[in-house]
Amino acid sequence: MQLNPKKIIGAWGRKHGGKTFHRMKAAYHGCRHKYIQHITHLKHWIASPFVAFGRPAPWSLDREVDRKLYHDREEEIKKPGVVVMLDGAIHHGGLTDRIRGILTVYNECRRLNIPFYIYWDNPFNLKDYLIPSTFDWEISKEEISRSRKNSRAVVIDDMTDRESLRRLRYALKNRPAQLHLYTNADSARGNYNQLFNELFRPSPLLENALKKHQESLGPDYISFTSRFLTLLGDFDDWFDVVLSEEERVKLIGKVKGEIRRLISLQPDDSRFFITTDSIRFLSSVKDMDSRIHVVDGEIRHIDLNRDESEDVWLKTFVDQMLLMGSRKLYRMRTDRMYASGFARFAAEVGGCEFIDHVF
Repeated sequence: MQLNPKKIIGAWGRKHGGKTFHRMKAAYHGCRHKYIQHITHLKHWIASPFVAFGRPAPWSLDREVDRKLYHDREEEIKKPGVVVMLDGAIHHGGLTDRIRGILTVYNECRRLNIPFYIYWDNPFNLKDYLIPSTFDWEISKEEISRSRKNSRAVVIDDMTDRESLRRLRYALKNRPAQLHLYTNADSARGNYNQLFNELFRPSPLLENALKKHQESLGPDYISFTSRFLTLLGDFDDWFDVVLSEEERVKLIGKVKGEIRRLISLQPDDSRFFITTDSIRFLSSVKDMDSRIHVVDGEIRHIDLNRDESEDVWLKTFVDQMLLMGSRKLYRMRTDRMYASGFARFAAEVGGCEFIDHVF
């Protein structure tokens, strides 16, 4: 008879309940998470030599992308170099994940003097919102080679900083004429401000949208941002825990109360910007104080809602750019809320004070 730890813990809970059961349940899920994490790291470590020798590991996402998109025919390389790919072939992550990956790769390419390009057409074209700043990094679909004879895909996704940087350097050292990198690596911290400004400036569409909000906020404002994920039941994400209605009301009240307290500590002429991933929370907080400013509109996850309108993605970029312009940025979270990288990244790029406020 095979013993199933999950069923044993469940049976204990049905019989005894209480704190002991919840501690056992938490320990089980903690151990399971650590096991998956260690196996994932081991797989990445074993795959590194394959990357170093220019071959996809048999079990890897590299192999899946290769099988799906690449062929053995000859193709002319029109733009040799490194291309960061955001074409929907894998789940790329949210806006911050994608841009951090771009900046991490650009940092290494700049150091090694390798031509660098960005191909981002899913679920929108990046140039609709961000355009080249100091040099032209654009590359068209027709300039992308999918021939295994002179191009290759390498996926550097959801790894530790050390693993991702090691794998990136292996890939760059043994790159084909055109290397395609799928990555959300976060390995260029401390340099994001300079890297971002070298690569990007707002498109006319984004610049016009920003002006309206900047005029309302003025040059000196404090931002509060929070990530509820699915807790309030109004946002799609990989995290699938939804609170009961009673718990939702309590959580909203708790976060609003703490924001109200922090606002009360500021001078009367202060201005405040609030952004979140919950339309319910945003709707409830915008009338809390006349000095609060929000960007109205729908809120969606880039990877899970690929058919949304231009306005949805415009709001995401406006939120991020306004956070970057803050004097001070609070990441608001309880122990049940997500410690989003969206806020930390915006603070680093914008050069503003970042406060991870846990309450």
